[in-house]
Amino acid sequence: MLSGLDDALLPYVHFFVNQRVDGYRLLLLASEDMEALHISKVGHQELILEAVQLLRHLHYELMSETLQSLFLQLSCKARNLYNELRMSNAAEVSTRTLSAVVDLLKTVKNLVAWMDRSPFEGCRDPFRQRVLQISVELALTAQRDKFADQPLAVIKSGVGLFTLSLPSSQHT
Repeated sequence: MLSGLDDALLPYVHFFVNQRVDGYRLLLLASEDMEALHISKVGHQELILEAVQLLRHLHYELMSETLQSLFLQLSCKARNLYNELRMSNAAEVSTRTLSAVVDLLKTVKNLVAWMDRSPFEGCRDPFRQRVLQISVELALTAQRDKFADQPLAVIKSGVGLFTLSLPSSQHT
């Protein structure tokens, strides 16, 4: 756990090993446990407890998230953006459209992060690569200071590719 943190925390690794702090105990670690682990510097305690808090968040997200739920979220966000684009009559990109793009990209980020975990890590699935490619194109199109002609059409084509890229069981 400490090896991914600040180098100043490396001397504490053996205290964790000696006290048999496993994954379960790590998630339960609190500030009062720091003294028992011989970690007396407040700054070091804060760094460790902050990392533990991040691990807790990741652990609980893993318990509630599934690949299926993420695909469903992605499908819903893509459909939402598509509908927003269909309803938009403006030549300019609206704040609602940009918000829908951000929601979609957040979901893609969660999906790709999930796919980068075991047992999928290291797998260069063509679907994953395509989703990343479309996401980058969508982000670049939505973040330009000046859009090319008909920016809504460019964004809409990216969303259409998203919908086509999803596995057939995920279409809504």
